[in-house]
Amino acid sequence: MKRTRVLVVSAGFLPAESHGGVPYSTFNISRQLAHDPQMELKVVTTDRNGPYRLNVPLDRWTSYGGLPVVYCSTWRGSYTYAPQMAGHLSEAVQWADVVISSSTLWDCSGFLTARFCARERKPHLVYPRGLLDGWALHHKQPKKQLGLLIQGRRILRQASCIVALSAAEEASIRALGIHTPVAVIPNGEPAVPSFDDEVGTAQDRAGLPDSPYLLFLGRISKKKGLDQTLAAFRQVLER
Repeated sequence: MKRTRVLVVSAGFLPAESHGGVPYSTFNISRQLAHDPQMELKVVTTDRNGPYRLNVPLDRWTSYGGLPVVYCSTWRGSYTYAPQMAGHLSEAVQWADVVISSSTLWDCSGFLTARFCARERKPHLVYPRGLLDGWALHHKQPKKQLGLLIQGRRILRQASCIVALSAAEEASIRALGIHTPVAVIPNGEPAVPSFDDEVGTAQDRAGLPDSPYLLFLGRISKKKGLDQTLAAFRQVLER
């Protein structure tokens, strides 16, 4: 049986660490798809790591975590323009049966992927990954509005399907007047050991307070609403 060829395109990919959760979630979904014996997968991304660049082989096929990846070198500055990306994407889209774009709305990889998918008539799944929620659109608002006008809306409307991580993200997409089909699929998690009630022994709880406490897992960013969470938790304690 012919295997399904999946192309994943992302502006950031491991070992990048400065793009929040996007490199991790994109890597995890790519790895899980690649484990399916009926699928074959490739990744096209950039060398960006926040304001820095990754120390990886550039503009040629290499591998990371057992996945075939090409890291396209980008120009200096904040805009993720990669001169060699068009050639790699054009060939990869022709090779693929389906294309997944992960958090690419505001950079050249999103525009190029949508263009080549339309040209080759390939199914194109777009993962906004939080780029369209209210906070994100108001952060650097002039640039985001310009990005929506120039390429964002076109990418979303031409997509075969938009994958939202939650119902709230789906609502933010619909609020933009986008009528493309939306599938709500939360991020998957790697398998973890199951725990029962016996785990909560005194030794396991050593160092933790007896009173209610708050555990926050995530990067410290205004986008995460940690200030609002702390204010709400204070009200809980006062009650």
